[in-house]
Amino acid sequence: MRVAAVVFLFAFAAGCVTSVSELRHEEIHQSSDWWHSIVTPEQAVQIAEAEEAERQLQARADSLGRDWSSLPLQYEYFLDYDQLRDPRAAFALLLNTRTFASSHVGFAGMPSEQYEAFNTLLRRPDAPEVFRALLRRAYPAGQLYALSGLYLTDRTAFDSVVGDYEASQDSVSTQMGCVGDLTPVAEIVRHPRGIRLAEGQSLAEWYEANHGDGWRTIEPSEVYEYDIIGGAWPQSLDARNY
Repeated sequence: MRVAAVVFLFAFAAGCVTSVSELRHEEIHQSSDWWHSIVTPEQAVQIAEAEEAERQLQARADSLGRDWSSLPLQYEYFLDYDQLRDPRAAFALLLNTRTFASSHVGFAGMPSEQYEAFNTLLRRPDAPEVFRALLRRAYPAGQLYALSGLYLTDRTAFDSVVGDYEASQDSVSTQMGCVGDLTPVAEIVRHPRGIRLAEGQSLAEWYEANHGDGWRTIEPSEVYEYDIIGGAWPQSLDARNY
């Protein structure tokens, strides 16, 4: 987490680097796409200014009144919601996140930083291209957000890659509300008892159709789960549905 935060702050605290010459990595020099100016933790050794970045990180954390060395994983980038409106910051957070978080987390039910970042990218006119780039470069948790984004913006691209994730043997850290866990990627993508939304159907409409008779006791056989392929996760992460 420490290295990830140092690397991200180099891009962010220095003004969200826009000059590709400032980051010494061959991939960046070969592309003009803005998301290639965001680096992964493994590229930290390529950045000679890492020690200076750590100093700036501490100063930034101090200005926010936060102890950067002991923050929980879902807050490892020390951003506030205003900062996450910058697509470069949003892309960096999802590129480096190790946690697949629901829209709202913690006992207070606050929006997760991943959710805010996801919606910043979702609102972009080039969202399909951005999510394809995220899918190629992110850690597994970030790839799940990329899949959810492609489900909403480019179903053809989604259909072409989702099979690989259904067969994945990886697991990711998850934060669902106030409950943290380690969950198989394949189960997040396709759950055996996943909700299956019809084309154009919202989650609210699904719940009304399946549990519209109020607070009666729901039998175990009637409990359904969110997954990506059935549309529940993408719908729940899309702020336009709230």
